[in-house]
Amino acid sequence: MQVNNGIPIESWYNNPFDEGLPQLIPFLETLAVADDVRPIIAKRFGN
Repeated sequence: MQVNNGIPIESWYNNPFDEGLPQLIPFLETLAVADDVRPIIAKRFGN
């Protein structure tokens, strides 16, 4: 329920070739060392 903490990603259902999550790995690594992920997510995704 914390939209500012979420990362938007398209559904992978019915797509065996989906690569959305692996493409997010560098971004997730950035978030892993952040004190507050909200401004980083907002800057990247505009939410």
